[in-house]
Amino acid sequence: MNSRKRHSPLTRQKISLAMKNRVLSSSWKVNVTRAIIEQWAKAVICNETGKTFESISEAARCYGLAPTQVSRVCRGMRNSVHGLTFSFL
Repeated sequence: MNSRKRHSPLTRQKISLAMKNRVLSSSWKVNVTRAIIEQWAKAVICNETGKTFESISEAARCYGLAPTQVSRVCRGMRNSVHGLTFSFL
C-alpha cells in the first residue's frame, strides 16, 4: 500500500485550476527545446548534399522522412533512405 499523503479534493481542484490558467511563453518553449537538443541530440550530416543538422529529427523534417529511418542509416542498419545517406558528425 502506498504510504504517501494524498491531496485533498479541495487541493486537487486548486491545482487543476492553476494548471488550466497557466500560459507558457514561446520563449520558455524555445529555451526548453534548445536545452533538450543540446543535451541529447547528435549532429547529423547528409552525405549527398553536405548539409548538417543539429539532430536526427531536424534532418528528417527537412527531407520529409521519419526520424527512425534517418537513425537507422546513421547507425548502419540501413544503407540509405530515399537515396540519401546520413552519418553522425
